[in-house]
Amino acid sequence: MAGYYLILGIYRKDFSTCNLGLLCVLAVALYVMPIDNIYTVRFLPCFLFVFIIFQSFIQLKRIAQSFVNVRSYERFVPKEFLKNLHIQDIENVKLGDNVEKNMTILFSDIRNFTALSEQMNPEENFTFINSYLSVIGPVIVNHHGFIDKFIGDAIMALFDTGADDAVSGGIQMMRTLEVYNQGRKRAGYSPVGIGIGINTGALRLGTIGDHQRMDATVISDAVNVASRIEGMTKQYGVSLLISEATYKSLDDPFRYHIRKLDRVKAKGKKQWVSIYEVFDVDPPEMIKYKVELASIFAEAVTAYQAKQFKDALELFLDCQTRNPQDKPVQYYIDQCKLYMHMDLDEDWKGISRRLIYERR
Repeated sequence: MAGYYLILGIYRKDFSTCNLGLLCVLAVALYVMPIDNIYTVRFLPCFLFVFIIFQSFIQLKRIAQSFVNVRSYERFVPKEFLKNLHIQDIENVKLGDNVEKNMTILFSDIRNFTALSEQMNPEENFTFINSYLSVIGPVIVNHHGFIDKFIGDAIMALFDTGADDAVSGGIQMMRTLEVYNQGRKRAGYSPVGIGIGINTGALRLGTIGDHQRMDATVISDAVNVASRIEGMTKQYGVSLLISEATYKSLDDPFRYHIRKLDRVKAKGKKQWVSIYEVFDVDPPEMIKYKVELASIFAEAVTAYQAKQFKDALELFLDCQTRNPQDKPVQYYIDQCKLYMHMDLDEDWKGISRRLIYERR
């Protein structure tokens, strides 16, 4: 019984229970000892026994508290973040600690969240966001990624094990969302849509702030591009876009259903960035049509980028006739009709060209 109270107190971190356990240990020791021994030096072994038990309790409590503290810290600063900084203990983190890494960055965001949140009060908004994140967050962890930030309803995640983990993780996020929406439908709620953008590149991972308040973050143009690519999913009407850098980093791109969607250039930059649609989560019939029309679609995109809008329009209309639900095709049809009668300069900054640096 004495041992029970002592262990229970350590487990619950309850001092009163621990003290009760120690008193029980002392009472048992005194009970089993002859009364005349209390007044002799033979009381010393009993005292030492109690002293050792008490010291063991203190050490166990310190170990337990240290473990609890580490687990608490990991809720705010992922252990993978410290691992990449080559730091074992979070207490050793200093302002300005940073390291350069090549990683894949994933951004996801809930579509039309503003309109959705207006239908709920603040408490309902918190409940909804936590419900959604508790379903989607583990998918990232299960694909060897870690969440760097929750930005309201948005997620920024990092993958240092390869682009394949990020792409397969993004695909699984969409599939998990389908199951989540089935539950929302049964409960009488409207389904949730998300967009995912993925990019691969060099970044600086470290701490910023001041000595009173620090934050772990990543800084890089690659992060900015990933965020912009996620925003572009709304314009093209797709769920998952990846950059050319991510596409080239895949071990085997043919494991996925991928098609090149467009070529864009960020404001103030000279380098063009190709973006690719990953459509593994589309309905089977949609996947079938996109695969069958891949060559026609690619030819149409090439004509569009060469400003041959009439030829591109005919090809896109052919694709639309066979697959009316292909949203990127409809997007390109609208763009062709818009640009057919416009004079475009050599640099040509069309609508799709601006999206890369306009966060919406």
